[in-house]
Amino acid sequence: MEGKFPAGTNHRRGGARGAGDWYNPAMPHRLLIRIAALPGSATWALLDAAWKPVQSGEGLASLPAPGSYAAVDVLVPGPRLICTSVKVPAKHRSQLQLAVPYALEDKLASDVEEMHFALGSETHDGKVAVVAVASSDMRGWVDELRGVNIDPQRIIPLPLALDQGSVMLESGQATVRLDDFASTVEPDLLEAIFKQAGLSAKEVEVTDFTAEDPGRFFGFVGEQLRQSEPINLLQGSFARHSALESWWQQWRTSVAIAAVLVIGILATQAVQVWQLGKARDTVLAQSQLELNS
Repeated sequence: MEGKFPAGTNHRRGGARGAGDWYNPAMPHRLLIRIAALPGSATWALLDAAWKPVQSGEGLASLPAPGSYAAVDVLVPGPRLICTSVKVPAKHRSQLQLAVPYALEDKLASDVEEMHFALGSETHDGKVAVVAVASSDMRGWVDELRGVNIDPQRIIPLPLALDQGSVMLESGQATVRLDDFASTVEPDLLEAIFKQAGLSAKEVEVTDFTAEDPGRFFGFVGEQLRQSEPINLLQGSFARHSALESWWQQWRTSVAIAAVLVIGILATQAVQVWQLGKARDTVLAQSQLELNS
């Protein structure tokens, strides 16, 4: 639990751009998907303009039609992530992106080259919030979403979807967001985590979801996200493409095949024109011979 995860990671509306600023008033619904730690397992909810759930379901195959929502947020499981902060001697964002991975190298179980790093806001003491996740996990989530034609605006670590100083209890796990800690752990570890943070259980807001009520869960998280802007994992090599780039990624193979077919047709027509020209020249030559004879 080294390092302090800065409270400034979540920007209140009225400051930096909030998640609600992506909304299209003509399409007021937002799709919120939760990917579980178990591969292939997911739940989802359609949120209204007030970020309240109006429909929910299980499994990506049951998602509502794309035209029924304006934006997509995806929550990914805390146990797969490292949420921390680090201070590095860099002034520019580009320098931070290069320096942060190696500043965290000692905390990682995998090689830096195998990890993806997403940066949050900088604090007055020079630290920057960071989320580290295996690149293979990111690729797996993105590919799983693309498999059902989902191109999310944000992929959000579940612990960072909570308010500071709060805990969300579920069956067999607790998702924690404190000033110096953000993760999903076994509930038995909470007392030690609170002690290390210098807090008593009474100072932490605990919400119990052990009854597994998806509608209540999405309503709770939706309210947290409505007021904040957590770190978005879609950065660097996983950053979202523009609409044109997304279209090209989806159709470039078809475009290449079509281009080859067009070139083939044009080449065939060129050969036919050449052959007709040669035949015409031959006929003219023969006619001239006959006239001369």
